[in-house]
Amino acid sequence: MGVSALARFFSGPPPTAHSPALFTEITMKFSIKNTRRSHRRGAVAILAAFLMVVLFMMVAYAIDLGYVTMVRTQLQTAADAAALAAAGASGLNANGMTSVAQAFASYHQIAGRPAELNATDVQLGSWDASARAFVPGTSIGTAVKVTVRTSTDSGGKTALFFGKLFGLSTIAQEASAVATVNPRDIAFVVDLSGSMSDDTNPTSGSATTSLMQNVYSDFGFGTYPGTSQSKSWGKSTTWLMNNQLKSVMPNAIPTPNTSSSASVNYWGSYFSFLDNYGRQMGYKSYVEFMMRNGRDGKPDGSNYTPLSIYSSLCACPMHSETVGDGVFQFPPREMPMHACRRALIAALQIIRDRNAAVDDTNQRDWVSIITFDKINSGSPAILQALTSDYNNVMTSCTKLEACSNSGLCTNTESGLNLARNHIKPISEGGAGRERTNKIVVLLTDGQPNLKQSSSTTISAYKSANPSTWTNPATGTTVNNWSATGSYTTEQQAALMQTSMMQGDGWNVYAVGVGLDCSVDFMDRLARMGATANPTTGKAPDSAGDSTTAEENLKKIFNAIITNPKLRLVQ
Repeated sequence: MGVSALARFFSGPPPTAHSPALFTEITMKFSIKNTRRSHRRGAVAILAAFLMVVLFMMVAYAIDLGYVTMVRTQLQTAADAAALAAAGASGLNANGMTSVAQAFASYHQIAGRPAELNATDVQLGSWDASARAFVPGTSIGTAVKVTVRTSTDSGGKTALFFGKLFGLSTIAQEASAVATVNPRDIAFVVDLSGSMSDDTNPTSGSATTSLMQNVYSDFGFGTYPGTSQSKSWGKSTTWLMNNQLKSVMPNAIPTPNTSSSASVNYWGSYFSFLDNYGRQMGYKSYVEFMMRNGRDGKPDGSNYTPLSIYSSLCACPMHSETVGDGVFQFPPREMPMHACRRALIAALQIIRDRNAAVDDTNQRDWVSIITFDKINSGSPAILQALTSDYNNVMTSCTKLEACSNSGLCTNTESGLNLARNHIKPISEGGAGRERTNKIVVLLTDGQPNLKQSSSTTISAYKSANPSTWTNPATGTTVNNWSATGSYTTEQQAALMQTSMMQGDGWNVYAVGVGLDCSVDFMDRLARMGATANPTTGKAPDSAGDSTTAEENLKKIFNAIITNPKLRLVQ
C-alpha cells in the first residue's frame, strides 16, 4: 500500500461500504506482497536443489580423483620397482631382463589387482646424463625404461565410482620410470711382493705337498720332493755341472752347458745359494732358489731363473689350463699368486658376460690391472690400462708373478695411489670417465712394509679424518687407524689412500689371500673403504689355504661384480 493511500485511509472518514475504490486498492496491495514472498520461497528451494546437485558432483569428483591419484601412485611404485629390477638384471639377455621387470611389476597391486606389464613396455637403451633423457636402443645398454599401465591390454582401465553418472566409467592411466646402471671404472690392484709365492716355497710353513707337486709337474721335476745330495766340496762349477748336477737333477732347466759362460755363471749362483743357506743339491732346493728370485731376481747379476717369464737362458715353462670358458697359458703355479691369476680371469669373464650385449663401449664397464711390489722404476705399474677389451686383460693376468723376496717389497700405498690416479676422470688428470662408479679391488697377502707418503703427511691426515667402527653386537668401538705389527706407519699410509678414495664416493674392496695374510689389517681397510660387512666389520676374506683360495676369490668377485649400483633417474 502506497503512502498516499494509507494517508487517506487513516486521515479520512472511516471506510464504509460506500468507499469501494479505496478498499479494492488496499486489498490488491496486500495480495501482490504475498505473491512476491511465495515466489522468493520457490526460488530458494530451486537454488538449494541445484546446489545439492553441484555438491554431490564435487564429492563424487573428489572421491574419483582421490582414487585415480592413488592408482597413479601404485603405477609409479610398480614402474620404479620393475625398472630397478630390470636394470639390476643387465647380465641377462633382453628377454631375461623383460621377464624380471614383469615379475617385479606383478608383485604390486594396481586398483586391487596385480600389475600386468606388457613386454613392449620394457625398453632397453642408455641414459644421456647431459640431456637427462632416455635414449632407446636395439640392444642392452645401461638403462631401462618401464611403463606400467591400466589399459585394455594391461588388465583393464581404472574404474571410476561415480564417473559413470556423467558418461565416464573408466580411464586409462600410466606411469613410467627409468633406471640406470652406471658403467664402472674398475681397478684390480694386485700385490706382487715376494711373499705371494710363499705357499710354494718348500721351506715355508704354508707349503703343502699338493701345491709343491703342481710346481714340480710344471717344471717336469717328477715326484715331490725328489732326491737330494750334499754338494761336493772343493769341486769347480764346471765339474759340478757335468757330474753331480746331471746325476741328481737330470731334468734341470736351463740345461747345464759348461761351454756357455752364461750357463756357468747361472749355475754357479745356485751352488753359492746351497752354501749360503746350508741346502742340499736337488729339485727341492732349486725350486726354493727360483721362488726366492721370483720374477725379477737375477741371481748371477745377469740372468733370470726359469720361473720368470723374462727368462732368456731357457723359456719359462708354460702350461695350459681351462678357466671358465677359456683356455690360457700360465707359468708355473706359484701360490697364492696362481690362485689370484685364475680368480681374476674368472672375474673378468663375469664382467665380459654382463657387458656382452652393450654395443656402445663407452657404456660398458672398463677394467684395469695395477701391480705393486718394491719401490723402483718398475713398481707400481699399470699392467693393463682401463679398457673394455676383457680378453686382452685376461691374457695380461696370466703373466702375474711375484717378485724376489730380497728386502722389503710390499708397497701397498703406491699401488692404491696409482689406481686412484689412473681411474679418476680425465678432467682430473686420470684416464677414467665422468659419471661412472669407481671401484678398487685390492688383492694382497700381507701387511705393507713400504710407503711413499711422509710420516708427517700421514699423521696430519689421520688427525683430520678420524675413523672408528662400533661392533653392533658387543658395543665395542675400534679405531681403524690403530695398526698392529711392525710397520704401523706403512699400514696407515695404505689406510690413508683408502680413506681418500672412499671420501670421493669410491668403494674399495680389500681381499686377503694366503696363509700369512693379516686379517685384522684387511678388515680395517674394508671398513675405511665402506665395503666391510656392517654386522661383523669384516672384509671379504679368502685368506688361508691356497687350495681353496681360488674358489673363495671367485665367490668374492662374483658378489662384487654382480651387485652394481642402481639409481632411478626419471
